[in-house]
Amino acid sequence: MSNRKYRGTAIQMLLALRIILENAISVADKLKQIRPKWDDAYFQGMIATINAILKNDFGYDAATAIKEKTEVVLAKEASAKTLLQQIKMQVELDFRKDKAKCQRYLVSLGLTLVKHISVAGQDQIIEMLTTFRKNLTPEMEKEFVDSGMNPQSIADLKLLADDFYNLNSEQEVLKSNQKVVSAALNDKLNDLYDEGIIIAKLAASMLTDKLDAEKFSFIRALKQVGYKEPPKKEKPTS
Repeated sequence: MSNRKYRGTAIQMLLALRIILENAISVADKLKQIRPKWDDAYFQGMIATINAILKNDFGYDAATAIKEKTEVVLAKEASAKTLLQQIKMQVELDFRKDKAKCQRYLVSLGLTLVKHISVAGQDQIIEMLTTFRKNLTPEMEKEFVDSGMNPQSIADLKLLADDFYNLNSEQEVLKSNQKVVSAALNDKLNDLYDEGIIIAKLAASMLTDKLDAEKFSFIRALKQVGYKEPPKKEKPTS
C-alpha cells in the first residue's frame, strides 16, 4: 500500500478539499483558461466523488451534515453580530471620557477588526469571538458590569465563541475517525488530494487579491475543519 500523502485524517482531508473545490467553482471561468477541463461540471463531479467516499466508506453524510451545520451557523452568526455590536457600543459610550482606555479595550477584544460588524463575514466573526474570549480579563469584565453592562450579554458572547469553534471544526466527528483505510481507498484518496493541491496552487497563483488567494490554502482549509498541527518536539539539550 502506498503511503498517505496528506496531513490530518481522511475525513479532514476530504472536507478540506470540498472547501477548495467550492471556492474553485466561484472562479471556474478563469481556471478554464489554464486547464479547459476545469469547469463547473468538473469541480461538481469531484465534490460528488468526495461526498460518495465520505458516505460509503466513512459513514459521513456530507450533504446533510453541511446543510444542518449551515442552518445552525447562520442563526448563531446573527446572534453573535448583535451581541458584538451591542458590547462595542456600550464600551464606546461607557468609556467615552477616557479615549485611550476605550480604544485599548476595543482593540484588545477584537471589536475593531471590521468597521461595520453587521456586514462582517463568517471568518471575521469567528476571529472577533475568539479574540474576545481569549483577551477578556476578569478585571475588564468587572469594569464593564460596574459601568452598567448586562453580565448575561458577556456570558452569552463567551458561549457563542465556544459554539462557533465546535461548529466550525466538526471536531467530534473528525476526532473519532479511526477507520482503517484499504490500499485501494488510500490510492483514491491520494489521487484526489494530488488533484486538489494542483487546483489550489494554480488558483492561488493567478488571483491577485490576497484574501481570495488565501481561500485556496489547503492548510487553512484543514484548520477550518478541525485539524491541529502536532506539537513540535523539543530538541534535547546537551
